[in-house]
Amino acid sequence: MIIPEQPKIASFPKNSKVWVYQSDREFSLEEQGYISEKLNTFVSGWESHGRKLAGTFEIRFNRFIIIAVDESVSDASGCSIDKSVVIIREIAAHTGANLLDRSLVAIRNASSPIHIVKFNEVSAAVKQGIITQETLIYNNTITSLQELETNWEIPAKSSWVSRFFNN
Repeated sequence: MIIPEQPKIASFPKNSKVWVYQSDREFSLEEQGYISEKLNTFVSGWESHGRKLAGTFEIRFNRFIIIAVDESVSDASGCSIDKSVVIIREIAAHTGANLLDRSLVAIRNASSPIHIVKFNEVSAAVKQGIITQETLIYNNTITSLQELETNWEIPAKSSWVSRFFNN
């Protein structure tokens, strides 16, 4: 059976539900191929209580897996969301990448690649100048495509990290 390629996330309605899974490292080209194949198959058959979900995914910056569902077609239920997490766990096991650790913060400075700072080390990274007010912080707690476009990559001064600049 040939699985068709999924529509681009950008073609989905702005209120589409999204989940962002961040890797602790960049994926290789081979891993990206595996992830794309795995997620193509998954979203093509993704259902909620017997109703087909309109889902898609994207890999950004060789590090973030973003899954989206257009809930105007059908809502994602707890069980269908759990199934997506199972796929993410399988991808993590196959690649050896850490995809579910919410204590890792992805940051990027102007001309630097994205790198990871542990949550409990953010304050020290600010004091050392690793994180400045203009450093981009990846807000993986967003829940909609609209937020992905407007509130996912944000300057540290506009994020939760801002509290460390006053100390």
